[in-house]
Amino acid sequence: MSIKTLNLLLILLYINVTFSQNIEKDSIQVEIDSLIKKYNYKRSKEAFNVYQYLLKKSKEINYEKGLLQTYTNLVSYHGWEKNLDSVLHYSNLSSKIEMTEENRRLKLMSLNGEGQIFDFYFGLTERALESYIEYYKHYEAKNEKDKRELYTLKYALANSYLSKKQYDKTIEILNNCLKDSTYLHNSLKYRMLSLLGNVYQVKKMPEKSIPLNEKALNIAITDKVPLHYILAAKQSITYDYYLEKDYKKALDSLLAIKDKLASIVPQAESVNYDYLSIYYEGLGNTKKAIYYLNKTIETTPRYKKLPDLYKRLIEYYTKTNQKELILKTYKAKQKVIDSIRGMEQKAFINYYDNRLSLIDLEKAQKKSILEHKILENKNEKQQDYITKLLVFAGFLILVIILIVLYKKYDKSEEKVKQLEENKTELLKNHIKVRESELSALIIAHNNKRNKLGEIKETLSEAIKNNSKDAILKSEKKLFTFIKNFSVDDFFSKRIESQYPGIVHQLQSRHEELSSTDIKHCIFVKLGLSLKESAELLNVTTGTVKTARNRAKTKIKLPEGVSLKSYLDTIKMGDITL
Repeated sequence: MSIKTLNLLLILLYINVTFSQNIEKDSIQVEIDSLIKKYNYKRSKEAFNVYQYLLKKSKEINYEKGLLQTYTNLVSYHGWEKNLDSVLHYSNLSSKIEMTEENRRLKLMSLNGEGQIFDFYFGLTERALESYIEYYKHYEAKNEKDKRELYTLKYALANSYLSKKQYDKTIEILNNCLKDSTYLHNSLKYRMLSLLGNVYQVKKMPEKSIPLNEKALNIAITDKVPLHYILAAKQSITYDYYLEKDYKKALDSLLAIKDKLASIVPQAESVNYDYLSIYYEGLGNTKKAIYYLNKTIETTPRYKKLPDLYKRLIEYYTKTNQKELILKTYKAKQKVIDSIRGMEQKAFINYYDNRLSLIDLEKAQKKSILEHKILENKNEKQQDYITKLLVFAGFLILVIILIVLYKKYDKSEEKVKQLEENKTELLKNHIKVRESELSALIIAHNNKRNKLGEIKETLSEAIKNNSKDAILKSEKKLFTFIKNFSVDDFFSKRIESQYPGIVHQLQSRHEELSSTDIKHCIFVKLGLSLKESAELLNVTTGTVKTARNRAKTKIKLPEGVSLKSYLDTIKMGDITL
């Protein structure tokens, strides 16, 4: 094998392996994308197991998109489960994936999602703002979709300022967004109107909250959005009735929708209980107000809201003079406050530790790059010397290899030449044997035909003269001829001597083959042409061709497989046809 051939084989092998690996990687990516699409932002145990599987597969093929999307889903899942440590863990892993043009959109979605998780589920508004600021730092309005995302960010910021009780700042942000509503889709406009109405409700200004909530309800009705949008708007309007001191209307309106809303959006149940508590208190039924306020505390997903709820519960217990419950509630309130402070401390320590580790990593990378450049400068001369030495050594090795290959090639050429001569000689001998065999067959056949001609003439003469004795004599000669001279016996002996067992093999494999079919198969094996076979059988070439096709049909050979090639595959012991 020449060097060129060897190199070509190695290149083809490399291309094949690389191609196979790329196909496998692409198939895994398709599986990951499909599972992410199916389980995106799901919160079931099954979804959690799928997320773990996605992490494993994404790491195996270093699929950054799969990792980033799965980290985002795990942050959302653990946020729902109130597991701050896990949220911080996966948030840190997500932050270590660098922002690139390809993953920019996913990174922004991840930062926005983290901000909402920290604010909504844990009341960590400051930590949420850090995520929003990081989002804004990388924001680029390249197209209309990007501009819409900016308004989504501003909505999240307004929510954070509302949590911080900076109501004027919240109103400013939302009003600016609603004035320039070019890129506001109705769903986001609905949420902004609802949030702005909520701010004015907190400020006890129903004259401003009522028209905002009615606009939100109108959008929900006319835009054919999901039913819970309509129910949520009606829920908010019930609080406007309360602010106008129409407590009965507020209560009746809420009772009419609360069950349906809670069945669609389980999170709304806590708000329902909170409003019921307030409305019953407005009607003077403090006992029911206490009951529903306790239900609110049990079901609220927002840590930050708990201190205010406990504070109101203490007021209700004070009004009903339940001193033991006042003390118990106060302790629960302090425990929640301490918990929130602990979470804030943990979140910020974790956040800044992560920032510091990223800074250290950047410094290490810069130091490594600088050291690499210095090393490159120092080794430049050495590399030139080594390069020249390697070139010389390579040239010397190449010369030696060429000499060795030339000698081997020369010897190989002699061997190939000898083999070719031997092959030619064997072929000539084989042809001579075949010619001799064919000649013998033809002579035998001609003799048989001549003998039959003589018998025919004698028989014709006897019939013409109506001589019974002559007819019997001719019949006896014909019987003796048939008994002593059979082309089938001749060929059977010839085939069995060269290919022992062929007739038996054909009969055992294909019982439907007649003796005539087997005879034609034997002629094919011997390599006799249609013309040669026709002369031996004293028939036309068309008859031979039909007989061969019939044998092929009985053997049930598929199109494209010749009778000759099939016969060559049959084995008798160690002998192959």
